[in-house]
Amino acid sequence: MTCSNRFIYQNFKFFDVLAFITSLFILTSINSHFNGQFSLIEFMSIRLSVTNFVIVVILIGFYLFLFEQFSLYEAKFLKNDFASDAFTILKVQGVITVALLAVGNLFDISIFSGWYLLLVFWPISTFITILYRYIVWSVLKRFHLGDSNIRNVLFLGDCDYAKDYAMQLKNEECKIVGHLSAEQRDVYDDPQTIGCYADFEKLLKNEVIDELVVFTDTSVKDQALHNVIIRAHAQGIMLRFPVASVVHSLFKNTEMTQISLENIAVSADDVSPELIVRSGYQLGSAFLFKRILDLTVAVLGLLFLTPLFAVCILLINLESRGGAFFVQERYGYNGRTFRLFKFRTMVQNADALQDALRESSNELDGAAFKMKNDPRITALGRFLRKSSIDELPQLINVLKGDMSLVGPRPLPHADYKRFTNVEHLRRLSVLPGITGSWQVDGRNDLSFDEWMKLDSDYIDHWSHWLDLKILIKTVPAVLKGKGAS
Repeated sequence: MTCSNRFIYQNFKFFDVLAFITSLFILTSINSHFNGQFSLIEFMSIRLSVTNFVIVVILIGFYLFLFEQFSLYEAKFLKNDFASDAFTILKVQGVITVALLAVGNLFDISIFSGWYLLLVFWPISTFITILYRYIVWSVLKRFHLGDSNIRNVLFLGDCDYAKDYAMQLKNEECKIVGHLSAEQRDVYDDPQTIGCYADFEKLLKNEVIDELVVFTDTSVKDQALHNVIIRAHAQGIMLRFPVASVVHSLFKNTEMTQISLENIAVSADDVSPELIVRSGYQLGSAFLFKRILDLTVAVLGLLFLTPLFAVCILLINLESRGGAFFVQERYGYNGRTFRLFKFRTMVQNADALQDALRESSNELDGAAFKMKNDPRITALGRFLRKSSIDELPQLINVLKGDMSLVGPRPLPHADYKRFTNVEHLRRLSVLPGITGSWQVDGRNDLSFDEWMKLDSDYIDHWSHWLDLKILIKTVPAVLKGKGAS
């Protein structure tokens, strides 16, 4: 299974090579200090030739080959296996040191034939490799999608293979939520079975589900199975089919044509090949770049806007009671709950007044609530909303990893309870954003269904360029107060 930490382990390759080169630099420096042979300057000034290039490629290839053979690039549960990896790295570096020593004596290469190779290169290369890996691991773990990269997996179907598959996940950063059976029973033989297909809707209300795994002997003619799969995909939950024949049968059903072929990929690097149906972000370099941009802008923005924050806090507290910040629980990635921060723009009991206003004055159809001349908004709050300054504290949510700069707007829990179209829940398959397509393409002028369509289009066509376009279009939209209320 391709969980988020597989990407972390693949990134180790570059830094392992960097650690190898760094260790060679240190080795040449020590060699130069003790006997004046083959100094660091000479090492840096080696002419680029075909021979030198081939030697370097062979050394690096051998280096990575050994790491691969010792399973140092297999995705594991990092928290439990980092110490084990460190000991394995010590052994691998020992093998590499002996190999370099043999090559040095065979071809009379002084840098690889001295006593310091064993005493210096082995411990230094081991330490630097472990250090680089720990730094990479620590940094990349900060770019998570919630729950510290733990992926919540639900199994669908009754088969012995599910138990074997679960064993394959023991080193992955995945939490098995349980199994759903095709049949409803009072008592299930397997303690991991937590219900039947009909319980899926109820389960979604109580559990975060990131991935749904469908197994081979599940009846593809079962309408309840189709309902679960369509429901999961509509909400943006990743689907996994360990056996391609199951998917082949599923796609014969006309209902499954709702799933776009663009979202289908084949995983061939696992013990058990899978066909994957994705919705939302793919964890990888593209998402990493998005998170780096998010964090960079959030940190710089919070530092730059500190004086403005101080003024807003003072003015809000002077105008009315209730504190400067509005904090409310919202749904984030795949239904994870987080606390959203905004500057308070309404009177203290605003939530209690909304139900009455919704019945008589809601100007937006569908589940959400919008009202241009909302009586709950304070005088200062009206300015903060018009200028979108009230949204700036959400940079804290971006910094925490709850939100992104660009994405579907996070709605209150009460709005989601009013959703009548399951496909609208697909907006939960990505991180919510401070700004998005809705903010720059109409905002309050759009119907609720048009708003949800914009969110779906964003998810289907997401790219860094699209994010940049939305960020650029946000500036004039904010300056004009377009759609703000």
